[in-house]
Amino acid sequence: MLQDLIILYYWSPKENRVVILVLLYLTGGEVGFAIPKSSGGYVAGKGKQLVEVDWESGSSSVVHEVEHRGSGSYRFNDAKCDPSGRLWAGTMVWPPEDTGHAVLYSIDKDKDLKLKCENLHLSNGLAWTADKKAMFLIDTGPRKIYAFNFDVATGDLCKCLASSMNIAVHFLH
Repeated sequence: MLQDLIILYYWSPKENRVVILVLLYLTGGEVGFAIPKSSGGYVAGKGKQLVEVDWESGSSSVVHEVEHRGSGSYRFNDAKCDPSGRLWAGTMVWPPEDTGHAVLYSIDKDKDLKLKCENLHLSNGLAWTADKKAMFLIDTGPRKIYAFNFDVATGDLCKCLASSMNIAVHFLH
């Protein structure tokens, strides 16, 4: 069944071509992100799962599966690595009217999954300052960019609940 196929593409500068990897899953789930790992391969957010993917063999394995939140369709949406190499992965709920159920996780090099921020609408973008002392998080639903004090050594954030976060930018409708 077509919905059970996950197709990932990446550019291989070594081979000077686009490489296509087709993965077969028994259950559906959209891929929200695929981030290269320093040890090779990728980690992908597929549905509610974090999956390690080996490009060479085409194999994959589930690292974590997160709990379903809200009444709509729930999945990983966006991710990025912080300056120390931790993966930060945010979720979304569809339809977007089912708000406040998205969250942000961090995953360290030992694959420990930590819930970092709750009550989001659609986690959709991360960035860190050059001095590594602040992190920014886009929450698409309310059109806000939140700013956090960030400890690069521990991955700790200050003010992790959407209702009490520092709003850096609020785009009005």
